[in-house]
Amino acid sequence: MEILLVIAAVATAILLWLNSLASLAVKYDHTLDKTQKIAQTFVVWLVPFFGAAFVLHLVSEHYPQAIPRNWIPWPFKNMVFGAKLKPNKSRDDREIDHVGGSRNHSARESHDVSDGD
Repeated sequence: MEILLVIAAVATAILLWLNSLASLAVKYDHTLDKTQKIAQTFVVWLVPFFGAAFVLHLVSEHYPQAIPRNWIPWPFKNMVFGAKLKPNKSRDDREIDHVGGSRNHSARESHDVSDGD
C-alpha cells in the first residue's frame, strides 16, 4: 500500500511539473494569439500527461525558445521534441536526396537511358 502512495506522489509531481511547464511555455510563446493560448492551456490541464506533452511538442515546433530542454523529464523528451532519426548508412547513389529533393543519378543509369534510344 505504501508503494502505491509513493507511485501516486511521483506521478502527481511529474504531472504538476509538466502541466506547469507547458502552461509557462504557452504563456511565453509570442506566436500564439489569446484564444490559442487559452485553448492550449485547457488542453494541458484537462488531459493528463498527454495534453502537456502535446502542447509542449507544438510549442517546441513553433517557438522552441519558450521551453528549456533540460526541464523536460526523460520519459517525455521524445514525445515533446520528437525522436531523432538515424541516418541510413546503406544508401546508394540512386536514392532520393531528402535535403535537396533532387535525385542523384549514377553514370550507369545515364548510360542505360542512352542505350535504349
